Amino acid sequence: MSIRKALVLNNGQIEQLQTGDTLSSVQDLVAAGNSETGSIVLGQPVYISGGGSVGLANADSAGKQRVFGLVYDASISAGVSGSILTDGLVDQADWTAVIGSATLVPQSVYYLDTTDGQLTAVAPSTGYVVEVGQALSVAVFEIYQKAPIKL
Repeated sequence: MSIRKALVLNNGQIEQLQTGDTLSSVQDLVAAGNSETGSIVLGQPVYISGGGSVGLANADSAGKQRVFGLVYDASISAGVSGSILTDGLVDQADWTAVIGSATLVPQSVYYLDTTDGQLTAVAPSTGYVVEVGQALSVAVFEIYQKAPIKL
């Protein structure tokens, strides 16, 4: 069997992964302000509300149905900037604030809910169907937004 080395980008240059180096998981984080009147928390789906800010996404609202990403900080206070994950993995012990249950159902697909900032394992029957990602375990969620489908 031959030994293969991964190719990586290092300061804009393609090179082989060096002995002793490791690959990190791919995460796409974007800084954005919270346009809500209250805090938004880890894992909640958000949409771009304008001016570099985000608000809680909702499958029942034509202006809020395009999921930009999931909150990546433990909490982002109103008017404060924080991290939004647009692609990658969110790992948290308690998902109650986002799905109404402490744990995810592994292998289940999750959709944007008709309640602000919530996800659901059952596609909504009104508004828009927006597939947001899939549970990889009871604690780890992989985000991969798909375009909204108007019902």
